[in-house]
Amino acid sequence: MTAPPTLWLRPSRERSLQRWHPWVFSGAVARVEGAPGVGATVLVRSSDGTELGYAAYSPDSQIRARMWTFSTGAPIDDEFVHARVAASAARRADLLAGPTDSHGTDSARIVFSE
Repeated sequence: MTAPPTLWLRPSRERSLQRWHPWVFSGAVARVEGAPGVGATVLVRSSDGTELGYAAYSPDSQIRARMWTFSTGAPIDDEFVHARVAASAARRADLLAGPTDSHGTDSARIVFSE
């Protein structure tokens, strides 16, 4: 398996990611190694080389990367996405299980962008 493209952060710009904020703004990016296309998965590293997780890359946006995960233990593939959507749906199942009176609902957002 080849190494994914890598997005390197400027010094001290990893703090928001360490608090699980899912966005990497363009001003936080020191450099990008490789040639990721729009939406490509990149490995995000702090300036000292610490692996911070994987993100979807957006070269033309002020939000340069949106974190998929703050872990580097599993690949970002169809199984990863399927598991995330299934877990999201399971967390919201109770919203749709009850009657649709003034306290219930007949709809719920299963997946949010970040």
